[in-house]
Amino acid sequence: LRLSDEIPDLIFVDTMMPVMDGIGLIAELQKNRRTKDIPVVLITAVSPPDVTLWAIESGGEHCLTKPSEQGELDYVVEQAIGLKNGEQDVPASR
Repeated sequence: LRLSDEIPDLIFVDTMMPVMDGIGLIAELQKNRRTKDIPVVLITAVSPPDVTLWAIESGGEHCLTKPSEQGELDYVVEQAIGLKNGEQDVPASR
């Protein structure tokens, strides 16, 4: 796992990637003290209940199903960034 000196505010991870699956990447992020607190959004085309549970058990907090609408994406991003900043519930912009 390699990140530049600048840590991102949010990472989007697909469940199926060429080298490592999304759950494996989340696990690697969780092991590193510099990256363990970065919110991760797991993106999937797989059945959401199964993947959502899988993501949560692996340390991911957010899941977005493909294809998604702009409003869903906005909501997930606002929730992920809001939780990182200590907000309990961030209203979705419309």
